[in-house]
Amino acid sequence: MIVRSRPKFISYRMFNNLPSKSIETGDKLFFNYGRSALKFFFSNYRDYYQKKLKIALQSFNCPVVMEAILQSGNIPILMDINLKDFSVQLQEISRVSEVPDILILTSYQGIPPQEYREIADYCRSSGIFLVEDLSHTIGSGINGIMTDTLSDASLFSYAIDKPFSCYYGGMLNIERIRDPKLKGYLIREYEKVSIESSAKTAFDLRMLKILLHYTDPARYDPAFDISFFFYFPKMVFIFSPLILYFPFFRRIFIAAVSRTFGFKEPESKITVLRLRNRKVNFILRQENEFHYDKREIDALEEFLLSIKLQPVHFKSCEIHWNRYSILDPDNNLREELKKIGVQAGNYNWPVPMHIMYAGNENIVVNNGNSYPNSEFACDHIVNIPVWCDFFQKRMSNRQYGQ
Repeated sequence: MIVRSRPKFISYRMFNNLPSKSIETGDKLFFNYGRSALKFFFSNYRDYYQKKLKIALQSFNCPVVMEAILQSGNIPILMDINLKDFSVQLQEISRVSEVPDILILTSYQGIPPQEYREIADYCRSSGIFLVEDLSHTIGSGINGIMTDTLSDASLFSYAIDKPFSCYYGGMLNIERIRDPKLKGYLIREYEKVSIESSAKTAFDLRMLKILLHYTDPARYDPAFDISFFFYFPKMVFIFSPLILYFPFFRRIFIAAVSRTFGFKEPESKITVLRLRNRKVNFILRQENEFHYDKREIDALEEFLLSIKLQPVHFKSCEIHWNRYSILDPDNNLREELKKIGVQAGNYNWPVPMHIMYAGNENIVVNNGNSYPNSEFACDHIVNIPVWCDFFQKRMSNRQYGQ
């Protein structure tokens, strides 16, 4: 049995009878990707104020966030993180050479920034528009304050490795924007955006269902990496019955496709489309039925203690984990997890932005191009899947001597 990460809050019945009628979602704007939501916002915010925007973000980050800034014609300013919550600290923000127009505050894998209140207050007093990147985070909080409550806007992603998923999708929540003219402008521009095709919507939902079947621990084959789902989606779709149930065919598929086509980087051009109502309804179903169960986390942390590792704990903090994430400088944890059949490693993100985009003259590096914590996190962080009851069963069997 091999356990790896996958969407956690989806049941197969949620795929049934998804309505396609118009949905009232208020100030929540749904897009074909999370990156599309960002590009839409940055482009229109720039047009509204008729100037290039200085947008501060952490270097330990997803490259699509950087692409959304660059492709919208704005200026990224990179900052280093701290190694406790893997987010930026107020001290780092205050050291930026020029006050940014926008700050992107990232909650990594469900961990809320430990200075959430202080950073929000600083942004408000300094005239900085605060965007929370909550792609990994649902329902976390610090000192009694929930994420997605103090920012001006917030971003959500619905890719397959996120808490809720429709295979591809994203959402921008603009309900807390205080300028009614800006909010009205964004909504009017959103209504002009074309809608993702019905064929693409049906294909994505079908692929997600196949992926959920495939990543079941009893069926998953680590040799057939799920990157095949994204590099060769149509071929996986066509041959999915054989891929799911016949390991011999998977080996033939891997050899034939890799030799014939190789792996190509996905297209970096960000297209901006609205999400079709079937996908929106699918996300809303997941939200309505969401209940965070921390029993698997408790069992994992018991396992960590058994191998003499301290779990990740913060005072007065509620973490709803997406992937449990912990530093592993000597690689001991990776080896221990590999022994018991758990796929773990750095899935978000292996290369910091100041290295990936080195030499790009459009990017402002902060504090003399020094990002030691971002580099350390990329090298040593471990993301652990916590979507099933693997550790609960393991620790229970151990308790009873099985």
